[in-house]
Amino acid sequence: MSEGYRTDGPAAAELLVDDAQAITVLGDLVDRITSGQYRDIIGPDVPLLSSGIVDSLALVDLVEGISERFGVRLAEADLGYDTADTLRQLATLVADRRA
Repeated sequence: MSEGYRTDGPAAAELLVDDAQAITVLGDLVDRITSGQYRDIIGPDVPLLSSGIVDSLALVDLVEGISERFGVRLAEADLGYDTADTLRQLATLVADRRA
């Protein structure tokens, strides 16, 4: 646990109340998936897909992690460079799916 909220399981979705928290959780997820290789450069607006930080194999893990942590399912069509390339875009996508 960090900052008084859980970052795992569907219950976490109820406790994440703003984009900043969602971006933090998503960043931690990307950091874990990429074994910390890009820790120093990952930020809210850093391209993940188009830069190759998240490749097709890591994307599968990312989608599974998002499902587990936020309780939402993302379709392949949701994951384009214009909709899911950055942590900020992913946070917006997650918020839209939860709404």
